Amino acid sequence: MDGEIELSTAFRPGVSLRTRGTDHAVGLPLEFRVRDNGPGIPEDIAGHLFEPFVTTKSSGTGLGLALVAKIVTTTAASSNANRTREKQRFEY
Repeated sequence: MDGEIELSTAFRPGVSLRTRGTDHAVGLPLEFRVRDNGPGIPEDIAGHLFEPFVTTKSSGTGLGLALVAKIVTTTAASSNANRTREKQRFEY
C-alpha cells in the first residue's frame, strides 16, 4: 500500500477560547487536520508525543510535535492525537 497524507483546513465561525489571565474570549475559527495511513504511534510513547526528544526514528530529533505543542499552547489553541485500529489522527 502506498503512503497517503491528507491535510485539511476549515473555518469554524463562532469558535472562541478564553486566554489565560483575561476575561474575554478570543475568536479562533481555524482548524488544521493532518491524517495519514501509516502504522500509527507505538502505545509505549503515545502519552509522550508532545514532549521534546520523543521519536521512533533512528535519525529523528523528536522536536516536531514538541514544537507544535509549544505553538499551540502559546496561541491558546488546542491539539490532540487520536488513534484507532486503522489510523492515527492529529488535530490542531
